Amino acid sequence: MGRLRGGHAPRPRGGEAKETFVDVAYRRTFPHDVARVYAWLTDYRDDDHERAGAIVQRRTVLRREGDVVLLEGHNVTLGRHARGQAEVRLFPEERRWEARILSGNGRGSVYTYRLTPTPSGHARLEVHYKTCVRRLKGLLLLNLARPAIKREVARMWDGFAEAMEKDLAAQRS
Repeated sequence: MGRLRGGHAPRPRGGEAKETFVDVAYRRTFPHDVARVYAWLTDYRDDDHERAGAIVQRRTVLRREGDVVLLEGHNVTLGRHARGQAEVRLFPEERRWEARILSGNGRGSVYTYRLTPTPSGHARLEVHYKTCVRRLKGLLLLNLARPAIKREVARMWDGFAEAMEKDLAAQRS
């Protein structure tokens, strides 16, 4: 099982690749402390799709048990619909979380999120969207589409940042 980052394709047989991951990385700084940002980002709600600027069409919380959240969702990236279930494991002490796609489109994909404090007291988010691909065609398409995917991901996070700003400002009032 390899991890693919820069477009180096495995040597598949008959157009089939073993499970390979295409990593789309994203970074952003939020003007709030790490604890508040972590709490806001990991407080999954059924209206998250209204807070996202793109991609998330629907996300329903099916179950919460301790530091595990089971979600059912519908995302659209570059016009492609993906529906399925994901399990999110929270690691609050480390200010990180991990989502594994359990079923549906993208099954096997793993998204990792980590927050770290900046010297100015803000929160820096680093995400790795490691999308599982099983065919050479998908591998090639994802690598070619990586710049467009990053733009959509940035729009999604712009929406979350705007909603976070409103929510956190309302809490200060």
